[in-house]
Amino acid sequence: MKKYTRVEMMFIILIINIGSSFADDAPMALLPGGNVKPINNNDVQLFSETIDITLFQNYYTVEVNYKFVNRGKEQTVVMGFPSSDGSKVNDLKIELNGEKLQTQSRPGSWEIDVNSEYLHTDPTSIMESLNQFECFEVNFKEGETKHIKDSFKQNYVGTDVMSFFYVLRTGSLWKDKINSIEIRVHSENAPSEFNLANCTFNGEKRSLKEFVETYTDIEPAEDLFFAVNKYLDFDVAKASSVLKPGTKFDYKPRNVTDKDLSTAWVEGTPEYGLGETIRFITNVVHNDYGTALELDSIGIINGYAKSITAFNENSRIKKLIIRTGKESSYDYEEGDKPVISVFILKDTPEIQYLKFKSPISATDIEMEIADVYKGSKYKDTAITEIEFFVNQDL
Repeated sequence: MKKYTRVEMMFIILIINIGSSFADDAPMALLPGGNVKPINNNDVQLFSETIDITLFQNYYTVEVNYKFVNRGKEQTVVMGFPSSDGSKVNDLKIELNGEKLQTQSRPGSWEIDVNSEYLHTDPTSIMESLNQFECFEVNFKEGETKHIKDSFKQNYVGTDVMSFFYVLRTGSLWKDKINSIEIRVHSENAPSEFNLANCTFNGEKRSLKEFVETYTDIEPAEDLFFAVNKYLDFDVAKASSVLKPGTKFDYKPRNVTDKDLSTAWVEGTPEYGLGETIRFITNVVHNDYGTALELDSIGIINGYAKSITAFNENSRIKKLIIRTGKESSYDYEEGDKPVISVFILKDTPEIQYLKFKSPISATDIEMEIADVYKGSKYKDTAITEIEFFVNQDL
């Protein structure tokens, strides 16, 4: 049997610890009982392919266009796309020369030795088991060329790093080398929290703002691994109180980081919210605690800034106490003692910046309402937006 090389089993894994795996089409053998297994095909060449990965806000899509050429006699080839338990993709579509193909799910068994060299673990191998394939048949006349397209979408999985991991392997199951492989990443609609300029491709820093990689006449000796860093930031954890939602709006803590001026966090006490708090933790989490970030300053849009009327009618923060700590609980029972900073805010709906005397290393932040500018109609005190400025050098 031909020795496997890492050429075309395109596993796309969007998780740090190998949790979701998908592969390109491979030649399959039908076994008694309806099972299938990958086999070698020494007549049909996978001549070329393009892989387009498009990043969206809550999911990503993959489209792979293949060119197959039959170098042998006329034959019908069974091809399979993995769809294992826990590794299913959404909206899988397979087209042959522009026409959609119907697939049939068949059980199979195949363990893939995934090299984890670029994962955030020790450089070991991880066995990924496949137990089901979406199968379809393609008839090739002698010398005929076929164009096949696979497309699907998948939800993001991960925390501080989103990873795309390609094990190039099943190309070795087809005849000869692959003439060309082109990989393109489209990031125009990527999540705003992705730090696209600071990513990794096969262990080297690369930008995904405009990414194209081309291989020619190859059976590549390495896998393909993308690691997409999130912008270092602080995420909303909780607030001590929240105003009950109305018919059109809610006033949850998360509203302060949604970049939407029509929403706000509003404390939920009967009075002006003195002593009420909103708390944040770093979005880079390792083990039980977050990784400390160097916090330089904080931008804040005070009050309910969706309109001048809403701003004036609701209460705004006048005096804000900020406690920052690291490797501790919210009550700072362990680890470093909190750094306490006090700021007097301007009574304006425009963004204002609160700069610390020197950068503060913190994993969690607590903001407390200490005094307010009273609203003309409501006692409710609001914050529309909060932005943290931290060191982005990962």
